[in-house]
Amino acid sequence: MLRRRYTDSRWVKLGSIGRHWRLEEFDSLQPPTWEQFWADQRKQWGADDPDRRRVRLYFGATATEETLQLHARRSYAEFKEHLLKWNGLCKIGETAQVVTVDSSVIVLSTNWKGQVADHSDLELWIKEERVLYFRRLRFCCEIYSFGTRAVMPDSLEAALGDRVGASRVSHRKGNSPGRNETVEIDSALRTIRVSDARFKIID
Repeated sequence: MLRRRYTDSRWVKLGSIGRHWRLEEFDSLQPPTWEQFWADQRKQWGADDPDRRRVRLYFGATATEETLQLHARRSYAEFKEHLLKWNGLCKIGETAQVVTVDSSVIVLSTNWKGQVADHSDLELWIKEERVLYFRRLRFCCEIYSFGTRAVMPDSLEAALGDRVGASRVSHRKGNSPGRNETVEIDSALRTIRVSDARFKIID
C-alpha cells in the first residue's frame, strides 16, 4: 500500500487564486420526496412515541400534529433550496468572494461581513499530499462550515448532560466529509476545482 503524508500548505503555491470565484458546475443532489422527508421528521422528533416527549420539549406542551407538519414543510423547502447550492455556499452562476485568513486558510463568502457567517460561508484549509517513494505532489483541502448551537435549560440536551448556553460548532463539509478534497487549478483557463465543484476565477 502506498504511504501518503499530508502537511499544511499555502494557497499561493497553487498560483494566483484571485478574489472572486463564480461557480460553474458541481454534482448536485436530488432531494427526497416530501413523503420520505416527512417520515424522517416524524422519526427524528419522536412524533409516534406514546409520550411525544421530544415534540413537546421543542414545540411546547400543547404541540399538535399541524404544528409539527408546518415546521417540517418549512424545513423541507429550506433543504431543497440548500441542495441547489454547493455545500450551502452558492448556486451555479453565482459568485463568492475569496477572503484570505492566513497563508493556508481562505473563506468563501457571498456576503462577507468581516467574520465567517453561520451555515453559509466556508473555510478551506489547503494541504499537500505526498506519496512516499514517488515524486508526486497534489493539493487537497479540508472544508468547514460553522454554526451556533444553543442548549436551553429545560431542553432534552440539557437533561442528557449537555452544557447550557450557546457554543460555536464546526461541520466538516465536502463530497466525502472526513476525507481531504482535491484542489486543482488551471491558470491558462483561470479555473479552479475544489472537490466536485469547478469555479471560474473572475478577478
